[in-house]
This record gives sequence, C-alpha cells and structure tokens, in this order.
Amino acid sequence: YETVYLAPLAGEVLNTWQQALAEKKMQFSLHIPEDAFVQADRGFLSIILDNLASNAIKYGQPGGKLAITWDPARQSLDVKDDGPGISPDQQPFLFDRFYRADASRNSNVQGTGLGLSIVKKLAALQHIRIEVISSDKDGATFRLYFSSPASLS
Repeated sequence: YETVYLAPLAGEVLNTWQQALAEKKMQFSLHIPEDAFVQADRGFLSIILDNLASNAIKYGQPGGKLAITWDPARQSLDVKDDGPGISPDQQPFLFDRFYRADASRNSNVQGTGLGLSIVKKLAALQHIRIEVISSDKDGATFRLYFSSPASLS
C-alpha cells in the first residue's frame, strides 16, 4: 500500500468524466479536504472510483448531481448520485457479475454488469468494505470504509 491523497485522486477521476458530466448537465462536487489520505493501492482505488463515478453519471438524472464526500469520523468515502435509486430487494445482487438492477435504473443505459463486481473484488483486496445506501427513489450512495489508518482531517 501507499499513501493516497483522496482529493487529487477523486479530481483526476472526475476530470476523465468531464464530457459525460457536461452532456448530462450534471453538477459535481468534491467534499474532501486536501490533506485527507488513506493507505491503499492507488491504481486499484482509481479503478474503484472510476467505476462508481461512471455508474453515478450513467444513472444520475440529467441536470442532477454527483457528489464525492470524505467522512473522517467514519473513515469513509461516499460516491452519491441522484438517480432513480436501487430497491432494497435488488441491493444484495449488485456486486454479482453480470447483474444489472431492474429497468427503473437500467433504461437506456449501456453496460455489462461487471463494474460493481470489479469494484467489490478490488475493494476486498485492500480490506475496504463497501456498502450501498439507497431506496428505490432517492438515488444511490456507494460508501467505501477504509480499515487502514487514514488522516484525521
């Protein structure tokens, strides 16, 4: 593992999605102190954030919001969209390979159903716990809990 500063990494990931964000007229916000860091594999963490940001943009509402937020008390990083949400009965299967949630979240969205299974595997390799917080109407938050020492910021 290495020291990974979260704000620059999240900024780099979002920069790769600038065009998609602009096309959907989505606003994005980073709520991460500049000195917030974790011990992780930077490449793996970049892939995790890229997949979560991609999903947030795909499923987010046109003109909606994407937020990435660090919570130092929980040592967690949230990636939140304001899309249609994910019903509780779908959530246990989200990280299964090739699984795609029901049509309310799927309509007109391309994908293979592999992204979240990759996220889960890469997170597990780094002892990062991931959970989804969503109802079927309030968008989705994917929360990454870091077990390694992180900054107190």
